[in-house]
Amino acid sequence: MAMPVLRRIIAVSVTAVVVASLAWAAPAMAGPSVTAAPSAPAAPAVSTVTTGSSILTAPTDCANLPARAATLARTSGPGTATCVRENGRAAPTRSTSERAGVMSTPCGSNSWIATRTTICGEESFQLVVFTVPQGVIVGTIDYGVRVEVMLSGRSDRWDTYVRFTGYRGAGAIAGTTLNAVPLCGQMCSYLSSPGITTLFGPGSVVPGAASFSSQYGGPYVSWQSSASWQFTFSNPAWTPPISNSLSITPPAHRCDDALPGRPVGCTVAFVEPTHTISSLAHPTYARHIGLALNFGLPSRLTRTTDGTRNESNRRIACTDPQGRPRPAGFSCDEYPFASTYEGAASHAYGRTFFILGGINGGGQGFSCQVPWLQPRRQGDSGGYSACMIPDWENTDAGSLLGLFYYDNRVIDRDMFRIRLV
Repeated sequence: MAMPVLRRIIAVSVTAVVVASLAWAAPAMAGPSVTAAPSAPAAPAVSTVTTGSSILTAPTDCANLPARAATLARTSGPGTATCVRENGRAAPTRSTSERAGVMSTPCGSNSWIATRTTICGEESFQLVVFTVPQGVIVGTIDYGVRVEVMLSGRSDRWDTYVRFTGYRGAGAIAGTTLNAVPLCGQMCSYLSSPGITTLFGPGSVVPGAASFSSQYGGPYVSWQSSASWQFTFSNPAWTPPISNSLSITPPAHRCDDALPGRPVGCTVAFVEPTHTISSLAHPTYARHIGLALNFGLPSRLTRTTDGTRNESNRRIACTDPQGRPRPAGFSCDEYPFASTYEGAASHAYGRTFFILGGINGGGQGFSCQVPWLQPRRQGDSGGYSACMIPDWENTDAGSLLGLFYYDNRVIDRDMFRIRLV
């Protein structure tokens, strides 16, 4: 999937007036028989989208300013001009403060970092003011830009947040103003989109926010949506009084109307979500899944929303050819899940678990009470698994799996992972 990144569009022009160096004087701005041991709770799956040395696609250096200034002088005469370059240091990756008006998310420096429902990128840059035709630097502002996108699997609305932080500055920068506006990109409609116009310099922390919705792409399909922030710096002492335009465009996310019985929602499709199963909340269910995984059944599965295939998976895994009665209070659980392409219908055989206690009766035995399938033996990592587990566990675990699919927009043929804790 093509993923757009931060882009810079350079368009500098100048008119006559030479600006002398000014000091910054303005105030600061504001084993197989046992399950795996429990581990720490899972953090959200994170994917890094590397975009090279800068999260901006266009070159950002201000090299050979005399030559650039001389060229500008021939077309526009003397004055001042601006350019942007990388700051030479990574932007701070501290948690976003309430003052900035945005949420704390995993955020990358020189790259985008994404979870299933967030995208975040941050980097430091320097705005350079230089004279034309001399090419002498007369002012600089070191600043950072952080952009976040917040999505919901239950809604086609998404929110974007931006934060501009002024770190240092000197020279001809007094009276500099930051101007920023949110822009719709692919399959996008505005909900709220206030722009930013404010004085900016060392010590400034300027937040911005905008809300969008995805234009509807149709039933049972998915589509890409995106939005961006475009900004400039301006100063009446510069000629021209406005800098080049910068455009920040996070990677596009996916919206869909592809979950039967659910409304439209949006997620980051290139991040595989992880479904966490708790051995404390659902001990028998987790024991079955843990044994299946320990014997080599896959922990990475593929969702299917085909109701006919789901029913076939359940029927094959949980039908006793002899029709024997089920244990009271128990129901049949299958792994891989019936809602996956790896379910029972894709296998030639199935197995169950019957584990005796250890030597002299010690250890923890386990019986799945599935007499129509052979117990799985060491080295057998094929087929599917079936096990009787308490009704309440089966019902509860199934509901949680359904909510996981919903919140993470796990649609047909999406991959996801299983983790036990």
